[in-house]
Amino acid sequence: MFRRHFADDVANGLLAGRPLSIAIDAAIDRWMGWNTNRRIEREIGIPRGLPHLTGWVTHFEITGRSGGVTAERRVVMEDWSGLTPAEIRARVAAAREPALRKFLANYGATLLPGETLEQAVRRVQLDIAGAIRRAAETALPNETFEQSMNRVLSRTN
Repeated sequence: MFRRHFADDVANGLLAGRPLSIAIDAAIDRWMGWNTNRRIEREIGIPRGLPHLTGWVTHFEITGRSGGVTAERRVVMEDWSGLTPAEIRARVAAAREPALRKFLANYGATLLPGETLEQAVRRVQLDIAGAIRRAAETALPNETFEQSMNRVLSRTN
């Protein structure tokens, strides 16, 4: 569902007459401008207050899902029903840093000198968005998105 909403946001920009790169940038900016809320924290487990895009990308990275396709990994969820809101917030806060570090490690990224963890995640997300943008803008006729991404990434590595 997450991917579909993000794609719809990009499509709306295209329908408004914006070039693809501008539509993608606008969607990224919009999604980074929203913060996750209490309902998302309660229902999904994404910590409240994260930029929306960061929260969802990190969530799918941790759970091994891509927004609709279930991977082979299983996630074991603890029963937090007896915890107070303060205890839940403390557990979420404690899990946040390792989750963001795992996200960076999965992409082979490290913290730069003077950079916060959140800044590093944002930098990696912008790199990913740039690769997606290049793949979309340079797609060849009859090429799938996956083929286009593989072509773009093979040139960057």
